[in-house]
Amino acid sequence: GCKMAFSASLQKAFAAEGFGKMASLKWKPAGSMIATKGGLNGLKWAFDCQHGAQECTYNTIEGCAADLIGAKDGNDLLTFNFLNCIEANNSSSDFEAVIDKCASTATIDPNVTVSIKNCYESQDGNDIAHSKTVQTQKLTPVPDTFPFFVMNDTDVSLNVQMGGNTDLL
Repeated sequence: GCKMAFSASLQKAFAAEGFGKMASLKWKPAGSMIATKGGLNGLKWAFDCQHGAQECTYNTIEGCAADLIGAKDGNDLLTFNFLNCIEANNSSSDFEAVIDKCASTATIDPNVTVSIKNCYESQDGNDIAHSKTVQTQKLTPVPDTFPFFVMNDTDVSLNVQMGGNTDLL
């Protein structure tokens, strides 16, 4: 799944010289997340994820990070390094400790780290998660394997996930 895609295919691609000049990635961490109106603590949206509430929280953290780190051109590698660390540590329910660890590992600016922490439990983070969910659901066909990769208008998701011979280079 996601961990294999990050630790194998994407890591290999980002390690290749010039990859950042060949490709620009749009991170949409939503998976099979389903949004309904009326979230907890006054938030506009509630989410249901295949692997439970913790997965939904990490999807939101990743969405916030993708928007906040990736907001500047050329930050694909920083964003990847942060998300790769999140995927490797998402069994922990200590979200803030994982954010701190991954921000340190990826050398994320401390102000951006604070912004990620402020985002994931806020209405902004809730809206980001909803937006990523809507964008994923608008894909044709709607993805049924995650992460979902489209390259040159071709779905390469299953091969990348399963460590197949589809290479991101």
